[in-house]
Amino acid sequence: MNRSVLLLIALLPLGLHAASSRIENNALAVRYDDADGVFALEDKVTGRAFVTAGRLAGMSGPAEVTREADPIFGEGRQIVVRGPDGSRASLEIYKNLPFVLIRGARHNPGTNAITVAKWAPATFSLDLDKPASALRTMGTGGLLPPDQNPGSYVFLTCADPVTRRGVVAGWITHGRGSGVLFSEVKEDRVAFKAQIDYGRLLIAPGESAALETLAVGVFDDARIGQERFA
Repeated sequence: MNRSVLLLIALLPLGLHAASSRIENNALAVRYDDADGVFALEDKVTGRAFVTAGRLAGMSGPAEVTREADPIFGEGRQIVVRGPDGSRASLEIYKNLPFVLIRGARHNPGTNAITVAKWAPATFSLDLDKPASALRTMGTGGLLPPDQNPGSYVFLTCADPVTRRGVVAGWITHGRGSGVLFSEVKEDRVAFKAQIDYGRLLIAPGESAALETLAVGVFDDARIGQERFA
């Protein structure tokens, strides 16, 4: 066998190269693929992904799995991905929390201050095992088909009106920016874009600014999911 292949096999158990990272709790699992920079969220009950083709804006390279202690949610684990400019994003999961949290920090590596008017830290597709035409979204814009929703402040739900099963996404912090969510239809699949409107967020040279926190979960009854988010 080629010596380079043998070396690669020897290094794999040491964690020097990993194709994907995975964290989970009793209800949910998060998977991040280093090769294409895509994440997926899985429902542990069904064993199916309810979020696919997720991307963290500006992030690249291998992920790191670490333990996290949150003052509100307690002990958890996170998948951390960093960008070439020093920015970071994390996918976090906690024992008794029915949501995956998406957090991040925008870094300014330059010598001049930068101003951020808006930032879309995450985009992802939904998989509720139904065509987009059979689903409805609920947010501050009302109850609408996903391709007709103008956007929603704070939260956005997409559900099957027959079974009420759906995905609930919402911003749980509003420290420096106003979180909004948009839906669209791509190839008969519903896609969400999570955006933070700042107006004028000033980041000094060499400094980082923590972004707002997004929660994403799946529920057999989306109304209960909205209550849990609230």
